[in-house]
Amino acid sequence: MERDTDYIEKIDVVRAVACLMVFLYHACQVAFPSFLTVYDGLFLDYQSMPKLSLLLAFSPVGFGWSGVPLFLLISGFLIHYGYLQKGTPLDIAAFINRRFWRIYPVYLLVMLFFAITVSNPVNRWDIVSHLLLIHNWDQTTIFSINPSLWSLALEFQLYMLFPLFLYIRNRVGINKTLLLLSILAVVFSFGDMEDWTTRLSLMRMWVIWGMGAWLAERYVSGCGIPRLNRWQLAGVLMLVVSIKFFNFYKVWDYHAFSCFYLLALGAYLSKPVKKLNRVTRPVYKVAVWFGLISYSVYLIHQPFLPQLIRYFVDQWQDRFSLPPTVTFYFSKGMAIGFILLIVSAVAYTLYTFLELESVKWGRAFFKKFILPYRKKAASARDLIKV
Repeated sequence: MERDTDYIEKIDVVRAVACLMVFLYHACQVAFPSFLTVYDGLFLDYQSMPKLSLLLAFSPVGFGWSGVPLFLLISGFLIHYGYLQKGTPLDIAAFINRRFWRIYPVYLLVMLFFAITVSNPVNRWDIVSHLLLIHNWDQTTIFSINPSLWSLALEFQLYMLFPLFLYIRNRVGINKTLLLLSILAVVFSFGDMEDWTTRLSLMRMWVIWGMGAWLAERYVSGCGIPRLNRWQLAGVLMLVVSIKFFNFYKVWDYHAFSCFYLLALGAYLSKPVKKLNRVTRPVYKVAVWFGLISYSVYLIHQPFLPQLIRYFVDQWQDRFSLPPTVTFYFSKGMAIGFILLIVSAVAYTLYTFLELESVKWGRAFFKKFILPYRKKAASARDLIKV
């Protein structure tokens, strides 16, 4: 197994890729809204789609949404990996305390900021459901305030289910646990898939998180993880992408890409970090850095994209002596790149002054309020025994 620093940096690179995919997907949704796919019955209605839209739909940007299931896969891997590395029973209170302070303070700040500043009307239930991290249960709130926040509610609910996941895993093993989660995903897929609360429900997404945990188990135990070569992975990717030609794709898109990412992540983690040269080292370091701030990037990137893209395109569109069509696409590409830099700068500030600090607050809170309570409870038990 690799040194922890190598392993952590490799995971940060994957985070960076997932975050960049989601950002570019949302940016292109705004800049080129017609690239979303249209279906006629069972099959993709490619004839009604403009050529550019069809090209974008099957480009890497068109699948950028799949960065979300990749995040879920990474989360399952990291949480279960940390548990396995400790080799001790899960301390539920300590676990929930760590996860809460890791994600909630910056989430709360960002959520309240956008609740105040977004142009869409925000009601009391929007605020309450977001505060409780249950807004993904209601069709009216799942994408309100900040559409990207739906997955944060899902993520926290998966944390709450981790003790149950471990209980089942300890009883029947990781393979049967993953099978059980797969059955749950199928059962909960008989609902209305046009309803996003059903399509992105906890019971359907749990198996993706479980895939990451399964990979962690294989990685730590040394039982072997999937090690496909680049050509085999390309074949799997082509198979997964081809499903987009069929209407049932929107039911199983997250799961299909999660299977590919499971194999790709297994192959990636099984290989040692290559020696970096003068060209690849800076790229790798930037990717690691972007992975570190990816949580804040994900939180803040989406709500103001329409206004920012429109502003920068209006500023730059008349400044280039190029054909109108070229200028149109070039100015939008420049705008997206510039917005990414702005978002990264704000995210780095949040990471430095809030994300890292909130982890310290969590440790202090646990030490001051939870540990003393445990000591008192232990003393009370000792007195009862006497």
